[in-house]
Amino acid sequence: MVGDATMNLDITTERGNGTSTVRLSGELDIATAPRLISTVRELTADGFRRIELDCGDVAFIDSAGIRALIVSKNEASQRGTRLALVATSTAMSRVLDMTGLSSLLAASAHN
Repeated sequence: MVGDATMNLDITTERGNGTSTVRLSGELDIATAPRLISTVRELTADGFRRIELDCGDVAFIDSAGIRALIVSKNEASQRGTRLALVATSTAMSRVLDMTGLSSLLAASAHN
């Protein structure tokens, strides 16, 4: 049975004082990547100064998912919001390491 592609990614947000944690679970791909960008845009528009992405349960990421991470990071930065990955799955870590994006998207040690 073929399901709705947008159901392959669960996005949950926890909102605190100026910080929001976004947890992704499933597949971050061409069908689901726009949802991540929209979520980050909404959080920056709501005034969050820090967004933490927990991608520990991302089973698959493709080039559209990578693009969504970069777009989200850049747009957040332009609005004065810091966006950082605080957890990645093994599959996602491999892709980020291969593309050289691990250090760009990682949280710094003092966070």
